[in-house]
Amino acid sequence: MNTERIQSACRQFLNTEADAINTLGEGHINDTFCIDCRGKAYILQCVQGGMDIRKLEYNYALYSGVCDRFGWRYPQWLKDREGQYYYMDAQGGRWRMYPFLESDSLKMPLSDGELYACGQGLAGMHAVFAKLPGKPRAAYPLLHDLKHYYTEYLRLLQGGGLRPEMRDGRLEEKIAAGIDKMLATEALVKAGRQAVVHGDAKVANLLFQNGSMVGCIDMDTLMTGAPLEDVADCMRSCCLKDGLLQNEMAHALTEGYASALGKGETKAVREKLLAVYDKICFELGLRYYTDAAAGGGCFKEKYPGYRLQRAGELL
Repeated sequence: MNTERIQSACRQFLNTEADAINTLGEGHINDTFCIDCRGKAYILQCVQGGMDIRKLEYNYALYSGVCDRFGWRYPQWLKDREGQYYYMDAQGGRWRMYPFLESDSLKMPLSDGELYACGQGLAGMHAVFAKLPGKPRAAYPLLHDLKHYYTEYLRLLQGGGLRPEMRDGRLEEKIAAGIDKMLATEALVKAGRQAVVHGDAKVANLLFQNGSMVGCIDMDTLMTGAPLEDVADCMRSCCLKDGLLQNEMAHALTEGYASALGKGETKAVREKLLAVYDKICFELGLRYYTDAAAGGGCFKEKYPGYRLQRAGELL
């Protein structure tokens, strides 16, 4: 992404150029930059080309008022010179900007107290989302649909769409050995409680202040789904050591989440969460492997072999 293109986008929202531009590498999909302008910090994003902007704007209108009412912090989009939330440049890039949200910097590994607070915060987030006046329009409707991703994987596998030099027989064996169990777990998840969820509730997308979770970012994945998948996704981001789930850490986060629920829901969380965690990891591993072996897809290849490596770690 060249500097002039970024500066051009900045001018649309701020009527001036950036004093400093830093690339943020956390996102796997959008190109994200931290902009310093006249002593203030902003986030500028070039949104993935296939994203349905109308759905994002509909969801923003749905959750922004509720978040404001309950004091839940979130990215508050700026409008460009034309009064629009999204600016399209000459190359077809769709840009948006919002003020940088200050929050506590959490260092891994999180303490038991921080993990417990994280769990409580996820429950609080779900409680805020439950107040939305309608259902979100999912920009990624198939985000946690393992059956869909497995069907696509089989289509490519059987149709020659996977590049021979990128295939890994060991990983394909793991996929074949685990798919039936994971699809059964997915069926149980879909049959359980559905609500508005974040969809990508990793710790990097959660905002903390004075030991409590106070908001979240990267809300493009907002959708109707299983709250347990948000909790499992969060576990995946902060309860691992050397690639393995740590029971005590997972327990602290789970108990924090359960502390805000009723007795019946608490039992379901404790009984089902580890199975949902396995399904989340398997699903992501399958997606990374499909992208790697097909030579395309959703996830960025941060360096040669990155996607294949991630697939192996997750599977």
